Order: sequence, then C-alpha cells, then structure tokens
Amino acid sequence: MSMPSEQGPSRAFIALRNELKTNLRLWLRARIAFIAVVAIYVPFVAPPGAVLYMWCLMAGFIVTAYIPYKLAQRHRPYRWTVYALAFVDMALVTVLITIPNPFQEAPFPPAFATRFSTEHAYYIFIAAAIFGYSPGFVLWNGFMATLTYGVGIGYLLLQPGTFAVIGGISDDAGQLADIFLDPNYIDLGGVVQRVLFFILVSGVLAYAVARFRALVFRTTDAERERANLSRYFSPTIADALADRDQALSEARSQDVAILFADTVGFTQFASDRSPAEVLATLRDLHRIMATAVFDHEGTLDKYLGDGIMATFGTPDAANDDAARALACARRLLSDIEAWNRDRVAAGQVPLRAGVGVHFGATVQGDTGDENRMEYAVIGDAVNVASRIEHMTREMDTDLVVSDDVMTRVTDQDLRNGLEPVGEKSVRGRDGTLTLWSLTR
Repeated sequence: MSMPSEQGPSRAFIALRNELKTNLRLWLRARIAFIAVVAIYVPFVAPPGAVLYMWCLMAGFIVTAYIPYKLAQRHRPYRWTVYALAFVDMALVTVLITIPNPFQEAPFPPAFATRFSTEHAYYIFIAAAIFGYSPGFVLWNGFMATLTYGVGIGYLLLQPGTFAVIGGISDDAGQLADIFLDPNYIDLGGVVQRVLFFILVSGVLAYAVARFRALVFRTTDAERERANLSRYFSPTIADALADRDQALSEARSQDVAILFADTVGFTQFASDRSPAEVLATLRDLHRIMATAVFDHEGTLDKYLGDGIMATFGTPDAANDDAARALACARRLLSDIEAWNRDRVAAGQVPLRAGVGVHFGATVQGDTGDENRMEYAVIGDAVNVASRIEHMTREMDTDLVVSDDVMTRVTDQDLRNGLEPVGEKSVRGRDGTLTLWSLTR
C-alpha cells in the first residue's frame, strides 16, 4: 500500500493518510490470518520436503506487510518502502508458483507448474493495492506482477526440456494433444493472456481509485466551502448557496438592511478583568448576536471586537429584509437583557448593547488579494448604519433605526416602542437623516 499524494485539499489528504495507517494494520492482520490458515493446510497437500520451503516463503509475506506498518507507527517515511516491498511480494508469488523447491526433487518438470492456474494469487495483491488510495501504486503492482511473472516464465523456458510453440499450431488433433499433454510445454498464448489481464485489471482499479480520490477531494472542498459559508450565513442560506452554481464573488450593487451592534463600555469592563473572563464574556456576546442574526436569516458580515456587522438581503434581496433586520435587533436586545439577568443573579456586572439599523444601497463582492479573500459589503449605507449605532450613546437608547428601515416595516409589533426623534445630522454625511429610537 502506498502513501496518498500530498496534492489536493489538506483535510482530504490528512483523512486519507490516517485511513491508510489503519489499512496497514488491517492488511498485516489479514495476511497473518490468511497465511496461518494456508500454513495449516499446506502439510495436507504438499510433499513433506516442500512444507518448510513454502512456510519460509509465506513468512516473507508477513515481513513485507510488517515493515511499512512499523514505519508508520514510528512516524517514519514509508512511501517508497511500500513500492519496493510490492516488488518483493510479487517476486515471492512468482517463486511460489514457478520455481520448484530447490531442496527437493520435483515429481514433474518445472514447466508443469504453469498448468495449475496459481497465477490468480497476483490478483489478490493487485486488488489489495487499492487500499493505498494511490492510482500509481495500483499500476505499480500490476507492472510488478507482469514483470516478475514474465521473469518466472522466462526462467522456466530456460530449463532443459521445456519448450513453447511460437506461431500456429497444427490442426492435427493427435499432434495437438501431444503438445498440450506434454508436461514440458508452456502455453505462451495463455501467458500473454494472463499478462494482459494483469494490465487490464490494474488499469481498471487504478481508474476507480483515481475517481474515488477525486470524489473525496470534491466532497472535502464542498464541506469546507459550506463550513465557511455557515460562519457568515444562516444554515438555511448556507446550504442554498453551497448547492448553487452562481459565484458570490461577482461584484454587484444591491439594496440591503445593515445592522451594527456594539457593547457599551466593554473596554472599561475588560480593563478590570482577567483575560479568561474577558474572552468568555466576549464569546457569550458574540454567540447571542450571531444566533439572533442567523435566526432571522441574516448574514454575519464580520465581528468587530465586542460587536458585529450584519446584513439582511445578502446574497439575495427579499421584500422583508428591513423587517428581518429590525426583528433581529429587537431579539438581540431581548436576549442580552435575559443574559444580563443571569449575570446579575451570579453577582456579575450587566453589559449594555447599542444597535443601529439602516437600509440603503451597497456594493458587494470579493476584496483582498491572492493570499486572503473576504466577501465585503461596502458603501455609504454601511457607514451610515455604523454612525447610527454610535448615536445610541448620545441619545441614551439601545436602538436607533433610520426612517429608510421604518418605511419598509408594516408589522406593528416590530414598530411598537419606536418613536421618531426627528431630523439628525450624521457624522461624515451631508444633510440630515430621519431617525427613530427605542423608548426605555
């Protein structure tokens, strides 16, 4: 068995490598079990003088499986070792089926060994090569079977008395019978046929392994892309995006609802706490915020320290984008309020969040360079949403919403508690903006 190539996705490579180590152990156990059975069977069918000889050769099959297994256990390189040992395996098979026991006088001429169809043993090793998950290794085993078998046949042809008929054989039935029944005759046509089958079987299996590897890598790519999408989009949207062909990287303009949420006074809070407590609190806040976004089918654009930026209407716009953004804002504040009650009960300091929501035109697409890409939503509407969130401090409220959002929300339950605060100047933007705030 062979080490998989390091080409392809790293997660797929690691998975195949780990599976290969398991296969090396299973392959060793399978060989030991199989050879133990054969070793018990041999004395009943082989002449006494051949038993020890065959036992020694069979022990060699255990050694060739044990060496790569031990190297893998010790985290040593074993890729080229298994290629070399594959040659040894095929050579041992060839010796078993073509070379007579040198310590015993054979009852038949050497060529007679080709009459027992024992060359099927090669197929076991060619088939087992697929568990190395390398098409090249499968082809290598097929080539080694062809090479060693050819050498074995060549050795038999060099033995005294052995002969083969090259070219056509007479149609005379008596002469034909004399040739085929002669124990010194080797059927070269049958030899060529077996070699072709070695090549054909190894080629088919190598193609199957190549297809399997491609499937593993494609599946790993898809799962990684789906996991990346789930970091930003709700699970439902992530699944839909992963299944469609249209690329998200295409730049386009689109009206979306933008939500910014930030934790008020978190910097001061963090200065008086241990790093572990700060990070634990931050993770709780991010979890609450992300859950609210995803539950309302929003996109988590990015974490901003102790806050987030989320969009509703990316990657695909819907008629209720503004309503879902406002519903998310109210759910987020409600969840933080419940979280604070638990904190107070535990003797911890409550934390307040400020949320700003706006609706407007944005530009969407990939930004970054070839080393790191990020899907970005940018534009004046994003800047305005950020400024609106900052205005929750000066307006002493938890939620500020632009009139562009409110004009698109008809659900009275979502509008309850939100009161217009008139025209307000927004830093960095000319003119004024009609805003609404949540009454305490």
